[in-house]
Amino acid sequence: TRGSSEHAERVLALRLQRASAFGTYGDDFGRAAELSEAFGGKVAVSGASARHLFPLVLTDPEAPELARAAALIAVGRSEEAEDDLRTLTETFPGARVPRLLLSAALAARGDHVGADAELVEALSRYRGVSPFVVAEIYFRRGVLWAERAGRPDLGERMYRQGLEHLPGHVSMGVHLAELEFERGETEAALARLDRRLAAGTQDPEPWSKRAEWHPDPGQRAEAAVRADAGYRALVAAHPEAFWDHASEFYSGPGDRAETALDFALRNLAARPTDRALLLVLEAADAAGRPDAACRVARTTSTPRTDAPLLETIRNLGCS
Repeated sequence: TRGSSEHAERVLALRLQRASAFGTYGDDFGRAAELSEAFGGKVAVSGASARHLFPLVLTDPEAPELARAAALIAVGRSEEAEDDLRTLTETFPGARVPRLLLSAALAARGDHVGADAELVEALSRYRGVSPFVVAEIYFRRGVLWAERAGRPDLGERMYRQGLEHLPGHVSMGVHLAELEFERGETEAALARLDRRLAAGTQDPEPWSKRAEWHPDPGQRAEAAVRADAGYRALVAAHPEAFWDHASEFYSGPGDRAETALDFALRNLAARPTDRALLLVLEAADAAGRPDAACRVARTTSTPRTDAPLLETIRNLGCS
């Protein structure tokens, strides 16, 4: 019925919001997937988008406009969505989602300043009280500056502000720990990871980073086993949604570079973006195949606006 479908849609949104913030993939994300399969319409589309089943969204004639725009951005076709999103933000200036998507579209073509301006505007217009919403915007700003624009100083400021609103946000905590580790603050970075693990997150990423950073070999090995178990389960249940993070783990402390490359190539085929290409290059390099990495770089078209991707291409010596 319409009422039950609307209720399912609200429950799905809340489940996905909590899974995104706290890494409750076995509970909230799994339940969201079940809901999306049990209902049609917007519920099914939202679930497909969350699980990165973007072809289903793009071929669904009843998919909402914003869901279609999000899918276009995710598969590297942001230019097809940008004009419509800009029109929506002008027509409905207080609407948050179109502005967040416009920010993502601008970031995809390298307009980091413009992308951040949209996030700032979204935050300034928000009149609700949910810490999840505020934290999400700060997290997006952090990723934009630290990982795409090559400005970790600005990214760190955004992560810290976001964590003031939602201290338990797992991904934000891990990203901030990465910045701490990169400047030699290993104890602080590990302590930040341990707080996420103590809270019982089902996200394998804190274990992955612990396996990479911990000075004790035994602790590294234990963390690698925990991360491996987590990623195996997630890739088995929702492969498209977790190929990217699993590839990162197996390129590094997971020590299965060929598996990492397989996951990264699958992810790139589904989502030809700068980040997806970067994962392939890292996995190929880890597998001792820099020539293959350069071959993929030469034959794959992405915007090439992300600072880490450009640096990796230079380091590999790809012409």
